[in-house]
Amino acid sequence: MKDSYSFFSLQALDVLGNNLCKQGFLLALAYYQFDQTHNSTLMANAMVTLYIIPFFLLSFAMGVFAENRSKVKLMRAVKGFDCIVIAAIVYSYYLEWPYLTLILIACLGAKTAMITPLKYAYMAETFQGNELVRANSLIQGLSLSCILLAMILSGLLMEQTDSTVHYSLILLAISVTGLVLSFSISNRPVNDNPPPSRDEPHPEIKSIRATIERAGVLRFHLVAIAWFWFLSASYMTQLINYLKLLIGGNPATTSVAFSIFIAGMFIGALLAEKTRFSVLRSTRYSGLILGGMCLMLASLNNQPIVADTAFSSLVFQSPALACILFVTGIFATWYVTPLYSSIQARAARNTVSKLMGVSGILNACFIVTSTALAFLAFGIFSMELPVYFAALGILNTAIVLLLVHWGKQREQELIHSGPV
Repeated sequence: MKDSYSFFSLQALDVLGNNLCKQGFLLALAYYQFDQTHNSTLMANAMVTLYIIPFFLLSFAMGVFAENRSKVKLMRAVKGFDCIVIAAIVYSYYLEWPYLTLILIACLGAKTAMITPLKYAYMAETFQGNELVRANSLIQGLSLSCILLAMILSGLLMEQTDSTVHYSLILLAISVTGLVLSFSISNRPVNDNPPPSRDEPHPEIKSIRATIERAGVLRFHLVAIAWFWFLSASYMTQLINYLKLLIGGNPATTSVAFSIFIAGMFIGALLAEKTRFSVLRSTRYSGLILGGMCLMLASLNNQPIVADTAFSSLVFQSPALACILFVTGIFATWYVTPLYSSIQARAARNTVSKLMGVSGILNACFIVTSTALAFLAFGIFSMELPVYFAALGILNTAIVLLLVHWGKQREQELIHSGPV
């Protein structure tokens, strides 16, 4: 039980530190720019791209490397690297060098790419059956609570006179505490199977292809999860600019908007615990369509908010937007959490880390694709935000309908198949 507390606390602090860094940088660009020569929209997309690129290089490699090694020892090493990166980010804040901060955020992405397959593989080794579903729901709930806390803290800290000092102290405290917690998690016995051969050229690429081929029906899960991350990157990256440019928001308003969305995601994580391993629930899939279409309609509202407080400006002047954000958050985690649980439960124990590494690469591909589409939309075609959200809503509807059709075919296969 002590190991469980330490593990979940470690993951929560890791998410909190990551999102404080990223959200603080986005708010600094949008409202407190380092100087006025930077395009906040393009810089935000650059941050997302640089954060995601390490997943292509490290996610599957760490999954293969960790397959027959102690996940706990590797997590400790990664958390040590995290402390170094956070200290460097704090230094870049003091220098007020946005491009150095971008590079360091890429290092933060490298840390996340390495620790993600370790996290899911450790959970697959530690929990079984319904405990695994509850553990995934708890991970999602804690992560979302920490994201919510990061949104609130970043908005509050940015309005303080000594915001850089406060940000630096909090980031350093979170990182060091996470490192200390990693040493309170006991090691688990590792598999005796030898590591894969490295004699043939480009073994990583062939191993990725072989892992995907052996995944069988779990390929549906991997694609469905990747689409979730495409939507998350597409909407969340531009939500700050939507609140600022169309309805005259400020950092506090942005934090409240994200808080409402994350609160909905937390409720969705609680609902996911009741869905067990079912991968096809029409309500969850239709919820993604509903959320996308509602956000498209909400983007047509460009009436500025003028209330004195951020909470009243959203809840009372824009109640429809507040409700849309909350309900969309519910469907988001209700959709994705059972997919992760099913992969961990259905995959063979020694292949979970590799499958999660493949998932990380697919997620990165979809997120980079969303960033590329945003660059084309805003940088090349000078598209307006409402038009961009409308296009996303239509695309989301088409893809989710395809997932539902594909999922109906895979549901029975999953029931009768063994571990992959």
